[in-house]
Amino acid sequence: MAIIKITDQSLASDAVKTAKILDNNVTLAKLGDGTQGDVLYYGASGAPARLGFGTSGDFLKTQGTGANPTWASAGGGLTQADTWRLTVSFTGVAVPIASNWEQTDTAGQSVLGSSMTESSGIFTFPSTGYYMVGFGIKAYQSNGAALYNEADIDVTINDSSYVKLVEMWNSHYAYASWGGLFCQGIVDVTDVANVKVRFSASVQANAAGQVTSADTDINTTYVTFMRLADT
Repeated sequence: MAIIKITDQSLASDAVKTAKILDNNVTLAKLGDGTQGDVLYYGASGAPARLGFGTSGDFLKTQGTGANPTWASAGGGLTQADTWRLTVSFTGVAVPIASNWEQTDTAGQSVLGSSMTESSGIFTFPSTGYYMVGFGIKAYQSNGAALYNEADIDVTINDSSYVKLVEMWNSHYAYASWGGLFCQGIVDVTDVANVKVRFSASVQANAAGQVTSADTDINTTYVTFMRLADT
């Protein structure tokens, strides 16, 4: 019997049908070479395509049936946290507390990510996002009247008019007594030029005897900012 030799030239391009290829008979060695870290996927036409390697630490993100997969940052965890404190005590009402703020610089404390900025008691966020904003006050009552002190977080969305985001009260009923309170709220910062916060201290009854305490070494009256997520 004569042996018939089939050459590439005599074999039609569609001569070998899928059914004629045994399962598991196309090995990895028969695939085209790529670059380390590349990923193969199916595109909109149904044909295989190659996604080039991503950045170290990225993960492969599906975008559903209507789009190709992509690399994305893993994210997660806080990316920004900052603390500021009042350095000079004052008596009575301050709406807002417009001076004597400093970024906390005590040993063991630091800033995560970008810092807040402050001008005349107005705090500006470094980037858009959802922020947890906290405000703590240490207060002293120097006379015998029944007094209440108030801590407010005020927010503006137009860099002009402010509304109360959070209001918190406590009371003093004894002469020369100390008290404290803390409040917090979430601010949706959609525009860093217009969404800002300020902090106010108010009192009821005898304002002359109500002192809001401050310190240059310890966070007594202070504010905190933590970015939670993208807006």
